[in-house]
Amino acid sequence: MILDQDGNPIQSPADRESAAYTMVREFRQAFDASKDPALWAKLIREELAEFDEALQNLVKEFSDVKYVLAGALQTYEEVGGPDLDETLAKRIEIASAIVSSFLPELVEDTAFAEVHRSNMSKLGPDGKPVRREDGKILKGPNYSPADLTFITTNV
Repeated sequence: MILDQDGNPIQSPADRESAAYTMVREFRQAFDASKDPALWAKLIREELAEFDEALQNLVKEFSDVKYVLAGALQTYEEVGGPDLDETLAKRIEIASAIVSSFLPELVEDTAFAEVHRSNMSKLGPDGKPVRREDGKILKGPNYSPADLTFITTNV
């Protein structure tokens, strides 16, 4: 929540934008920030690169949640299992709403397919899964991480 000078919440988008602009001006003045436009362009490129990486990570982790959730639901159908607790179910619903709000379904499906490709590369040299003591499947020697760079390189 952004507050005005008197500590009251700022409501309208225009007011919030104005408040953000004011805060950045305060920062620039307090730190005697550079007035070199080339530096600011460089900083924008750096921040966008970080944003791209964060977005790719967010989509990958969301795909992982969907993958594990589907596996859990399939297992529960086959052998029974506990219901998802309400908090867990709500968190999955919120994550889904967030990702769906900015990611086209085709991109989400393509990302999920890439995570599947990556997961399938976890097999060991003998073609069998490498497992942890509790049964979790680990990355084998031929593991290839999901490449989700397409999400930010095609925009």
